[in-house]
Amino acid sequence: MKPHLLMVERAPDAAWGVVTSTRPIASLRVGVCTVTERIERWSGSVCAGVLARGALEGFEEEGSGRTVIAPADAGAEGTLFWNSRAIPLLNTPPPPLGPRPGVIEVAGRYAGLWLPPGRRLPIAPGDLPDGRTSADAPAIRADDGEVPVAALEGVWLDAPWSLIEHNPALLAADLDAFHGLGPDGTPTHHRYEGHPSAWIERGHPVWTHEDVDIGPGVILDAREGAIRLDQGVRVSGPARLSGPLHLGWDTWVLGGSVARSSIGPVSKVHGEIADSILLGWANKAHDGHLGHALVGRWVNLGAGTTNSDLRNDYATVKVELPDRRVDSGLVKLGCMIGDHVKTGIGTLIPSGATLGAGSQIATGGLVAARIPPFSWVTSRGIDAYRLDRFEDAMRAVMARRYQLPSPGVIRILRRLHAEVHGAGGERETP
Repeated sequence: MKPHLLMVERAPDAAWGVVTSTRPIASLRVGVCTVTERIERWSGSVCAGVLARGALEGFEEEGSGRTVIAPADAGAEGTLFWNSRAIPLLNTPPPPLGPRPGVIEVAGRYAGLWLPPGRRLPIAPGDLPDGRTSADAPAIRADDGEVPVAALEGVWLDAPWSLIEHNPALLAADLDAFHGLGPDGTPTHHRYEGHPSAWIERGHPVWTHEDVDIGPGVILDAREGAIRLDQGVRVSGPARLSGPLHLGWDTWVLGGSVARSSIGPVSKVHGEIADSILLGWANKAHDGHLGHALVGRWVNLGAGTTNSDLRNDYATVKVELPDRRVDSGLVKLGCMIGDHVKTGIGTLIPSGATLGAGSQIATGGLVAARIPPFSWVTSRGIDAYRLDRFEDAMRAVMARRYQLPSPGVIRILRRLHAEVHGAGGERETP
């Protein structure tokens, strides 16, 4: 049996709220997979759940696990407790998960705790890996003495824009390490040899599942990075795909340019997309620019929706938070959009903007740099989005893809609506 993996998340900084109000960090996409899937593959363990704050109780999603409470012991297979924000380099092998407990540091910060089978948790749940520096991390001792510490290289996701910053390198590394094989060694993809109607500019491999439809007028530009197209992907020309690039299963490119991005499953994309992450089940089926952006699930971007990812003065992009304004440290940063957001035609989104989960942008033109969750935005300003109207729209959208919201997700969304707008918020939508 493989050891268990429990992803650990403390209450994140307010900067994370735009995406983590409805989902744990462990469920976010970076490179070719979710954070959870990445740590599973790297460590050789199997995710048994996410230790997240109570507001996310009931969350469950494929590739991410479900929220659970901290166990009293390591169980029969042993448990690796891992901070969701710690991303070890793929070429760094994991330390051996042996018969003794062990602490793992990534870039000098407390990232992991290994407990062998049957061992009781030697610390309080609040002292599980929390990203503190080595000097500030809690002292951990087991019954058999001092717990050894393994130091690894890697990066930390300290804000949602960290995913945008680190994704190009992680995506390129993922694709360079891919050989067309699944975790069990079974071939899943083959090197695409081309079609008379498609043009390939090589330099890196182009990997395609056998069930991929590449139409006439498509350019596959792999000069700067590999391209991977998963099962059911469809690319309609004229279109240009530039690596490093990953398109998740059943995603459809309806034309345009898609470059250096991680696109989650069952998405429709069109226009100009670059250096972005779409978690999946998203719809950007029309023209418009999306650059250096992070887009949640079940987002619909209306025709002509465009974001800025560069200030006119080329200064670093600032991000508006509920309690302060912070400097991202990035010269290029687009928008960060929560789950179930919808924008109207002609929506213009400024650099570093955050669009809270469940919001409806029912107006064109430039929107505010920060839109709280469940906002109904019109030319008259921002009101609360009625919960019953939101749920009706959500169910209708998901039904178009033959999906239903789970009871756990419904509870999370209702809790968030009440937290933001109170008991009377559902009566305020025009």
